[in-house]
Amino acid sequence: SLLLGWSPHIFLIISELLIANENQKDSCIVILADLDKTEMEQFIRDRIGKKSGTRIICRRGNQTVMTDLDMVSINFAKSIIVLPPSMSVDSDIILIKTILSIVKNPCRRSSPYHITSVVYDERNIQVAKMVGKNEITLVNAESMISRIIAQTSRQPGLTDVYQEILGFNGVEIYFKCVPELIGETYGEISYAFDTSAIIGFKKRNEILLNPPLDTVYENDDDLIAITE
Repeated sequence: SLLLGWSPHIFLIISELLIANENQKDSCIVILADLDKTEMEQFIRDRIGKKSGTRIICRRGNQTVMTDLDMVSINFAKSIIVLPPSMSVDSDIILIKTILSIVKNPCRRSSPYHITSVVYDERNIQVAKMVGKNEITLVNAESMISRIIAQTSRQPGLTDVYQEILGFNGVEIYFKCVPELIGETYGEISYAFDTSAIIGFKKRNEILLNPPLDTVYENDDDLIAITE
């Protein structure tokens, strides 16, 4: 997992990734930010402590410079998280420059990157998507936070549901290909697991949550499940 940039949110993201990696072998988190390497390592030790199982590597550099991205072996990253430095329009500009440096790198890999980031000005979403195309997933911070506040105020207990399925403690959402179930319907698959709740299918680039019961599970589809 490659984290580009530094923000107050980085400690929570690292903590979640450490939990997610508990069932992974030889996992690694690499951080590229314009801070002193020793200083970053000290911040992480002070806020998170020393964790076993996942290596954390810090490197100093500029996330918009191609040679610095090559220094952290970006072509081997399973996923890339771009961290905006603050809640401002300037953060969106840095994000767009970073995406350009990644996807337009002449030495980039042939397979798509999996980039995730947050946008603070809704007007910049289309620009960022135009640059990143199918390689980036964007979260509209202002809109999402407003919706969550409104929903949780109307539905007591919803906060606990969000915490349970979006955090890596307890149960969470998994995507899994199960070839032996190909040809069966969503209704049939819903009762196929004792310890997982099937909530939908991922069909190529389409997500189907709670589809009609007669929806068929086909080749190259993934099950979407809530499981421990």
